[in-house]
Amino acid sequence: MSAVTIETEFQQRVGILEYVKTRVDTELVSAVKLWRENVQRLNDFQNEKMICFPTTESITAHKINLLLMISIGEWLERSTSNPDFPDRDANETVIATLQMLRDDLALWHGNQNTPQQSAVILAACFPA
Repeated sequence: MSAVTIETEFQQRVGILEYVKTRVDTELVSAVKLWRENVQRLNDFQNEKMICFPTTESITAHKINLLLMISIGEWLERSTSNPDFPDRDANETVIATLQMLRDDLALWHGNQNTPQQSAVILAACFPA
């Protein structure tokens, strides 16, 4: 195999890898948009079912869906926070939305701290 053939083959592989990376980046941005749209649907559910007279079923469904959206958001945050990921706005959207979801979880479903975390906070606020 000649040096020219090896170099051409290498360039073709690099081109394929660049294509794959670009495609994955594009799909990841689309995934962030889809996730954000579904978070908005969860907010709509929250406004419709949780404010006035929430049922046990709506409270349970809300918590399950919040936890699912947080889980997906954490995966998206890990992916979009990579320094090689080109869309910083998508990463900032994920970070802000995740904080909102965590706040909603605490607001609607109570304290999410472990007993150890609670003990540390109480000790810091109310020293003996």
